[in-house]
Amino acid sequence: MEYAVKVNSNINIHTQKNKKFLIDKLRLLRQDAIEQHLFTTAAFWGDKLKNLTDDPNDIYWLAQIYFLMEQYPRVENLLLKDDLVLKNIRCRILAIQCEIKLEKWQEALDIIQMDDSDIKEKKSVKIEKGIKLEATLCYLKGLIYSKQNQYDKAKESLKEALFIDVNCYEAFNLLISNYMLTNEEEWELIQSLKYNDTVEGELVKLLFISKIKKYKHLDAINLALERLDKDFYLGNNSDILLSQANKYYTQCKFKECLEMTLKILEIDKFNMDCILLHLVCLYELQKKNDLFYISHQLVDYYPNHEISWFAVGCYYLLIGQSSEARRYFSKSSTICPTFGSAWIGFAHSFAAESEHDQAILAYSTAAKLFQGIHLPAMFIGMQHLQINNNQLAEGFLTVAYNICKSDPTLLNELGVLYYNKKEYQKAIDYFEEALKYIDSVQSRMNYWEITLCNLGHAYRKIRNYGKAKEQFEKVFSLNPANSQAYSAMAFIYQIEGNLDEAIYNYHSALVLNPEDSFCAEMLKRALEELPNYDISKGVGYKFLGGILLLLLLLLYINALL
Repeated sequence: MEYAVKVNSNINIHTQKNKKFLIDKLRLLRQDAIEQHLFTTAAFWGDKLKNLTDDPNDIYWLAQIYFLMEQYPRVENLLLKDDLVLKNIRCRILAIQCEIKLEKWQEALDIIQMDDSDIKEKKSVKIEKGIKLEATLCYLKGLIYSKQNQYDKAKESLKEALFIDVNCYEAFNLLISNYMLTNEEEWELIQSLKYNDTVEGELVKLLFISKIKKYKHLDAINLALERLDKDFYLGNNSDILLSQANKYYTQCKFKECLEMTLKILEIDKFNMDCILLHLVCLYELQKKNDLFYISHQLVDYYPNHEISWFAVGCYYLLIGQSSEARRYFSKSSTICPTFGSAWIGFAHSFAAESEHDQAILAYSTAAKLFQGIHLPAMFIGMQHLQINNNQLAEGFLTVAYNICKSDPTLLNELGVLYYNKKEYQKAIDYFEEALKYIDSVQSRMNYWEITLCNLGHAYRKIRNYGKAKEQFEKVFSLNPANSQAYSAMAFIYQIEGNLDEAIYNYHSALVLNPEDSFCAEMLKRALEELPNYDISKGVGYKFLGGILLLLLLLLYINALL
């Protein structure tokens, strides 16, 4: 028994009315399939439309479908073979984006620079009152230059995109998120852009202000955040909350920053911009378990994302496994070579092992990627400081200071630099400046203790022993088990001739750190001075009450010597 498909032979497709009806119907099917993410269906009907109409717009939509299906060579072939990139500006833009996906940087630039004479649709017009096409072309040019590490050209192209159309957020985001501009350059750019004299224009300006680095212009940033909350009802928007979190991070308020990132992640669980900041806070606050958990989640859900492997690297760096951390930071930077945070983590893994040359190389790569922030230059300066290369250290730390004058870590390092150069008053100025900001610092490191000890040593060097002892007393109030502070106090008392206090503090330091050879030697000298010391000058209760214990300690020291 034979079966046949019945065909209505009375329908005449060649009539203008029927053909138009068919084309309209197929276009409707194509667009509906795209909206439902039924890309195979969309491609099926789009392919038929291409043959039915030979219309550049239908060819463009077919190429768009292939692009959404990540079939980039197919897009390239479709758009380039009939010179559509010469005739249709949207086809040109799509072809450029396709070449970018294929990492054909020069081919993409060649398409951008093609002759415009045959294009009927002007680049300066907006499609359906959207983004100007010329702005999109400038953005794509900037993106290509950034991929080629031509950052000066990239910055100019991205700024040009914003001058053409301030609503081209990709251009602004690439400049800001990759730290291509200094804080002042960001501010100048925002002030020079042309905003519409409408509510929309005001919203764009406030959003842009909220996005810049939080080194300076804090009053303007706070006002923008307040207006976005009260006037535009965006107080609970993830971007606005993230701007607030970034402000806390810049001020080293890591606990408040973490609270804010947790709030954002409740709204948008895998907001990658927020997750990056969240990871850094977990690292600073030594949240090992949380870091372990989120890194596993990221690797499970986003195995091909650079931030996932960056998270794993942070975990291993925190638990002291530098070589493992380096492996994962390297994987992160391989996925995205322009991801500066991975390069900083990679460098940290070398710095943790005192591999200074390797660390400096990795920090230098990060410095090229992150030209607008102070951290890479500061880290390079710190490495040079550790190998006693004071001249280079000063150069890099000064560059960092010119970008950010409020980082207590940087101010402390500058103090150490000038202490090493025997410019003690300058060192004191930087240490005291650091202490103004340290009150808000929440980190795995005790900045108070470190900077107060350094300041005490600097005062000792200029023989202001009273001020020096004040700093070490403050250290004791923070941490009574700080052996370095006891050692420094003992040394000052010995200089002043107060052997009772000197011996007591040397003894306290050695109890906390028995391997301190300096303390052991100085205690031995102090005890040797005792026979010539007038007991009426101060060898009193503290010494006499513990004389037996100190003699036993002296025997122990002599045995070691």
